[in-house]
Amino acid sequence: MYAASIVLLFAFLATAGVDGFYFHIYKYRLYRRRDSQLEHGMHTVNALLLPLCAAPLVLADPHGAWLWAAVGINLGAFAIESIDVFSEKTSRRDLGGLTRTEYWMHFTMSGLRWMHVGLAFAIHPSSHWFGPSAWEWLPVSMAHPMTGLAWGAVVASVPIAALHVALALRGRAMLRAERSGATRPPGAPLASSMPQQVRTG
Repeated sequence: MYAASIVLLFAFLATAGVDGFYFHIYKYRLYRRRDSQLEHGMHTVNALLLPLCAAPLVLADPHGAWLWAAVGINLGAFAIESIDVFSEKTSRRDLGGLTRTEYWMHFTMSGLRWMHVGLAFAIHPSSHWFGPSAWEWLPVSMAHPMTGLAWGAVVASVPIAALHVALALRGRAMLRAERSGATRPPGAPLASSMPQQVRTG
């Protein structure tokens, strides 16, 4: 089940990468849109939580309070995802809502992520849940290649989180500049009106 959990984690990250980098950042520049500040904020918090959610599931063998803490932080991520979902109607209203492709990707990502989480927790017997608290990092070696892959996934998620933070700060700074009447480059659109693509797919 450990290997299956890591495969699901990679599948989730691949799908989330396409959704995040192509739709959220490149195509719609949600961080730059006034109506999408809450949605991008939830994406940013979720990106920051991802390494903390994944580490106790695929990099370590937590027992007792550490294991329950892992449950708590993953529940926190679920709450953030829920706020994200409910913010999308307002965030995407002037874009025509989500495309069918994005709906499918969000459904797929949610399934992959929570199957990964469920399998990772299912590995632990009752003695881990109700025994003494302990934390042990899983070994990384040729005999344990999946752990090395898991480290790669978790480490790669850190700069992605940093990018979300940087874009959030940049977007807010640009919106403040526009509100204060700062000069924009000739022809630059207002944040509230960009982008205005015709919704397809």
